Amino acid sequence: MATKPSSQNSAKNNLSTDLQGCEKELGALRKEFEDYRKRIEDKFLDLIDIMANVAQGDFSRKPEITEDEEELSGLLVGLRFMIEDLEQAKKQQESAQKALEEKIEELKKRSAELEKMNKFMIGRELKMRELKREITILKQKLKKI
Repeated sequence: MATKPSSQNSAKNNLSTDLQGCEKELGALRKEFEDYRKRIEDKFLDLIDIMANVAQGDFSRKPEITEDEEELSGLLVGLRFMIEDLEQAKKQQESAQKALEEKIEELKKRSAELEKMNKFMIGRELKMRELKREITILKQKLKKI
């Protein structure tokens, strides 16, 4: 059974139209994918920059969590908590360091006071020995008289 040329042309036109529609849809999907890839790439570059700052002790920037990044939200939340924990730990470390430095200064002052007192006591002890010797010598002289 032979098909009519007009129905073949109609079928070719339909296929051609379908193919053009698929090519447009594929082009739109490619564009959507490229936009998504660029957005994710930008987000990761931003995260790398944030983490570089964190590594230097700068906790001023934290990752932003937006609705349209659902696939990254777990990672972003985790990074945000990690940065906040590191920031808190650094503050505690700085506070402990300051308290330690204050304690060291206090101990240095106390040590200087004790050293001064020790020198005084040693000098007093030496003077007492000298006086005891003098007393012993004077007692011996008195006995001779």
